[in-house]
Amino acid sequence: MPKSPATHASAPGKELDTFKRRLAILQCLKRGVGRSVRELMQQLAMQQIQASERSVQRDLLILSARHGYPIESDGQNPARWTWRAQAEDISLPGTDPATALALIMLQKHAKNLLPPDALQALAPKFAAAEKALGRHTDNAKTRWADRIAVIHRALQLIPPPIAPAVREAVFTALATNTQVHVHYRKAYEGELKQYPLHPQALVVREGIIYLIATARDYTEPRQFALHRMQKAKLLDTPARRLPDFDLETYIREGGMALDVGEEIKLELDLAESAGYHLTELKLSPDQTCEKRLAENGTMYYHITATVRDSMQLRWWLDSFGDEVVQTNRSMASEHN
Repeated sequence: MPKSPATHASAPGKELDTFKRRLAILQCLKRGVGRSVRELMQQLAMQQIQASERSVQRDLLILSARHGYPIESDGQNPARWTWRAQAEDISLPGTDPATALALIMLQKHAKNLLPPDALQALAPKFAAAEKALGRHTDNAKTRWADRIAVIHRALQLIPPPIAPAVREAVFTALATNTQVHVHYRKAYEGELKQYPLHPQALVVREGIIYLIATARDYTEPRQFALHRMQKAKLLDTPARRLPDFDLETYIREGGMALDVGEEIKLELDLAESAGYHLTELKLSPDQTCEKRLAENGTMYYHITATVRDSMQLRWWLDSFGDEVVQTNRSMASEHN
């Protein structure tokens, strides 16, 4: 663990000034982007910290050699200083367990959805968080990440691989509102087609990542699975955003469903063992769930809900098999 960037000056005021200057120098350094002593002096001046070239040079040597901070120069003249590639981020020394836990959970559950530049910037923070939790072994939060799991009701299939270059180009295009040119192969079609796409959003469904985008000059958003993109190249031209596009509305109105049909009023009789979970989970905001007694003396649930007719709905109903006693689907407009 690096020591505090302190000094051995005798005067308390001078010692505090030196500490602030050295801390500011560490905060000015970046990974992969070298800064010369003169550039660091300019950065310090912007923070109202005045320092001579010799003082900054001495500070850098003391911080790296005496205090053990993982900074290095490129050995050139003039030398340019950076944080080492795998160095722990200075913004997280002594990270508290709660902050470290939040970072670990982000890494565990959302790592594949972060833009490349954000992921690169967070990499040292993830490493620092793991170290921080390791230092707080007596804190209950350090074990939280290992005590949480997300289990899906449906059979989980292994998602198809996505080319790293494709992922980076698509994520960057969405983050920077830039067009991306893709070589795309549709499902069930062998022909490879090329499109300039205007990214609107990303959606993950059953482990597959879809780019919601418009192609060429069309204004209707379509879905493009990233694993079906053979190539993707970031363009220099801005993407055309749809002014009325809202992702939540798009999903709610069936944009991601398979073969979405009309809104229907579903009436469903389910065996007691199968229908109980619908007393806790709802198919729709207007769902009703009533427990009834069948003529043969068994209990069942009578459920009504307004839903959209889709293949997903039919697959869900079929999954119950013989536990579905009776179903009835009618147009929702007939009940208005």
